[in-house]
Amino acid sequence: MALKLLHLGVLFMFAAAEITCADAAKIHVINALTDPSPIHLSFSIAKDEYYARNEILKQGEKLDLELNTGPDFFGTFRRGEGAQSISIALYLSFRDLSNPNFLGDIYSKAEDDGVSLSYDNKSYGEKYPWVQNQI
Repeated sequence: MALKLLHLGVLFMFAAAEITCADAAKIHVINALTDPSPIHLSFSIAKDEYYARNEILKQGEKLDLELNTGPDFFGTFRRGEGAQSISIALYLSFRDLSNPNFLGDIYSKAEDDGVSLSYDNKSYGEKYPWVQNQI
């Protein structure tokens, strides 16, 4: 009986996760740089999760990110020197601003190997100006 209840609990967890994920907002990221160097992306949708997904985008490649509607998104775009201007260009050009579920401002934190982006303004500094008054 206890095993049956545990099994039902696990099934319920997956069903709840599916419902949450079905209401996810989307961001489209495209490597539209003329430079042929790839962009390395690492991101997570939870504070307690280390970067759960790593991707490499070659020139012209596109990636669709599905984010929970909660306040947390952490992402790092790395390409050596100039990573900050690249991440700005990507977010400026390819955020899906038409999705009403995707709300909030994005803050940045410059690091040695790139720039981290987050909705968390407590530990992050500069707010990207184009996000204001556009949603």
